[in-house]
Amino acid sequence: FDEGCQCPTCRNYSRSYVRHLIKAKESLGMRLAVTHNLYFYNKLTERIRDSLDNGCFDAFREEYSKKLAEKI
Repeated sequence: FDEGCQCPTCRNYSRSYVRHLIKAKESLGMRLAVTHNLYFYNKLTERIRDSLDNGCFDAFREEYSKKLAEKI
């Protein structure tokens, strides 16, 4: 989960609470994780589409690849 994420999960629940739910095998934990992941991929797809429409996909891909490499 990301601090800057605006999905319903990140806005309403702490990372530690979601982790607790997942560790306790509570179904709400997985539900919240799925909600976050769907939001993330929908936003990413939207940004990819926008960069394609604006003719700057190569720049977007380069920038985003650097961000992904930092988190690994």
